[in-house]
Amino acid sequence: MVDAGAALRGGARWLTRTRVTLSFCLLLVAVYAVELSLWTSGRYDTFYALFVARQEPSLGWLLAPLAHSPVQETHLVGNVAHLVLFGAVAERRLADRAYLGLIAASGVASVVTQVAVYALAAQPAGAGTLGASGVAYALTALVVVDSLRYEEATDRWHGEGTWLWTLFGVLLIGQALVEVVVGVSGVSAVGHFVGVLVGASLGLARPRSAVIAAADGGVRRRQSNRRRGRL
Repeated sequence: MVDAGAALRGGARWLTRTRVTLSFCLLLVAVYAVELSLWTSGRYDTFYALFVARQEPSLGWLLAPLAHSPVQETHLVGNVAHLVLFGAVAERRLADRAYLGLIAASGVASVVTQVAVYALAAQPAGAGTLGASGVAYALTALVVVDSLRYEEATDRWHGEGTWLWTLFGVLLIGQALVEVVVGVSGVSAVGHFVGVLVGASLGLARPRSAVIAAADGGVRRRQSNRRRGRL
């Protein structure tokens, strides 16, 4: 039988080691609450100005990577689930600065590229994009590349179920590639693809030694040891 106490302790440890991911998810939910309030009260112009990145400069360029469609709850739910599943793994394998940098870089790159594509395709100036999907795909690609590199270097996976997790990530990345080739309406396909490129690039650029050392929370142990060394 499963030891409930041990399971709870394991869950608590997991939560303390994924604080950045959980904080980011809570931020997305908070932003969505503001969006929903504006949308349901009929303040559409304010919503678009604040949360949608369009061809003309606006505050939306900064907030778009944190925003989601207020009329499609599954957009937020899907991204949060995506972030929890793969962001939690990525956070345990990267230093905090690198992890936050990946989130910021992928969010900005996916939004900028998607809007640039709209402009090149002569879409109306009001055509814009929003959402953290680029970030979610970047974290997925990072975890997939990192896991494959670790397996290649050590001839074993990080854990028994890592191969299945990696396969799931590959399928999600494949979906993003199909979307950008086929051109799915209502989806920021280019932004998703750019997120994949950013995450995979970081995964490939990491030193082999860092990939191996990150196993079993090696990054967190090193950070903890450095902090203790300063005391």
